[in-house]
Amino acid sequence: AILYVDDENENLIAFKANFRRLYKVYTAKSGLEGLGILKSNTDICVVLTDQKMPNMTGVEFLHKVYEDYPFLIRILVTGFSDIEAVINSINQGKVFKYLTRPWTFDSLKDAIDEGVEVFYKAKEQKNKLSFFLYKLSHDLRGPLVSIEGLIDIAREETDEANKALYFDLMQKSVNRLDDSLTEIIEIGQVEQELGANIEEVNCGLLLDKVVSGIKYAESADNATINLFKQLDHPVFTDKTMLESLIQNLLQNAIKYGDHSKETGAKVDVKIVSNIDFITLTVSDNGIGMTEEIQSNIFDMFYRGTNIASGLSL
Repeated sequence: AILYVDDENENLIAFKANFRRLYKVYTAKSGLEGLGILKSNTDICVVLTDQKMPNMTGVEFLHKVYEDYPFLIRILVTGFSDIEAVINSINQGKVFKYLTRPWTFDSLKDAIDEGVEVFYKAKEQKNKLSFFLYKLSHDLRGPLVSIEGLIDIAREETDEANKALYFDLMQKSVNRLDDSLTEIIEIGQVEQELGANIEEVNCGLLLDKVVSGIKYAESADNATINLFKQLDHPVFTDKTMLESLIQNLLQNAIKYGDHSKETGAKVDVKIVSNIDFITLTVSDNGIGMTEEIQSNIFDMFYRGTNIASGLSL
């Protein structure tokens, strides 16, 4: 089911006529009426709204929807030139997409279909997260019990060689704990950053900052990072999320680099902006990924190798 909010009755009629055979369609003439429909109908997964409405704008409506129903997919319909409304909708209403008037059936259908798919994928990820938390309680408790037992044995041990063995075993248990805690931290970062904060970002300075900060990372002293920047247009994006993305990509490229090569680990970073979009490319001479690994890289908590503890993106 989907909900469309617009103060013009003709638009509501046209929308319902176009989409009633594809979805269960609810319509509302105001944001307040739309909130009432959401409260009494739990089958809605995508919410669309026009921006320019009296009493409550589309951005204000989506902000309230986000506060009360953060899991719903939100889409804004606005005028082509109203960039301020678009930015506000992303920052306040956390919109999934925005469409400009006049919309076409195909563009709107594609956006809704994609929104429905994302909604159900998010439900699936939530189930995976519940399983992960259940699994994590066991993964944390096992190493802790092992460390506790090894400490008791080491206290009674007089042979130094045996003590060294016990410390090695403790270190392995600590490493297992560290891997689990790293995953928890990454999940927390994703949760905090899901709400995008859109602003103009100097991508050149941001890239320089990440590269400067990563030079002290593990194995970075044997790595070469080459930068290519062609930033001809301003870039509007979430600075924190972009910085985190670049940092994780570079850390993984260095960590999984082939340090046995004469050149050491080599990472090429290319960032180009034009009037429509920004392209970021990170390539390296590392160990690579098999086709099997490539097909799983977007699965939550998936790790393709145990050579090093990489970062999830």
